[in-house]
Amino acid sequence: MKKLLLFVALATMGFISSNDLNAQTEEYPVSVGVIGGYTAYSGNFGSTLYKTDFAFYGHLGGELGIYLSRHFSLVFNYMRGDIGYLAYEEPGFTGSFNGGSAFGKVRFFRDETVVRPYIMLGLGGNMYYGPRLTNSLNMVASGAGGLDFNLGKRIVLDLRFVAGYNLASSIKNDEPPPASVDKG
Repeated sequence: MKKLLLFVALATMGFISSNDLNAQTEEYPVSVGVIGGYTAYSGNFGSTLYKTDFAFYGHLGGELGIYLSRHFSLVFNYMRGDIGYLAYEEPGFTGSFNGGSAFGKVRFFRDETVVRPYIMLGLGGNMYYGPRLTNSLNMVASGAGGLDFNLGKRIVLDLRFVAGYNLASSIKNDEPPPASVDKG
């Protein structure tokens, strides 16, 4: 699965770099993009943020941006991916999700700048599927920060970190199981 995800990511990068996708500027007010990345869990079971000894759960999706001004735009995205937390000493969970969000994006520099930092705030929803997941729609509040690298008039490489917070628990019985007691 990891090899397939890597292949899809590389193929996507090849697709983006070989086609004229619009960068968001006054001249090109609508942008289309492909998004993908790593999905980490942090909750009652533990956290996989910034850890490399856990399973890789990835996501892939699409994005549409609408240019409002030199510093402001709206961004809509949809993603599909996997999520989970598996610890060695206790049972965890695995599952899949579909998610969509709407963001307000604020850029700190003009369109002509080669590297443009930005922040984004938004709301969206995720639908989780899996044995220990609620299989219901959960509202998600998200914040992001990143850098746009202008590779030409029409192509931008966007690197970002997104943190989302589920406004309701998506895990059934989200308390970890109690430690086993030896009644020997």
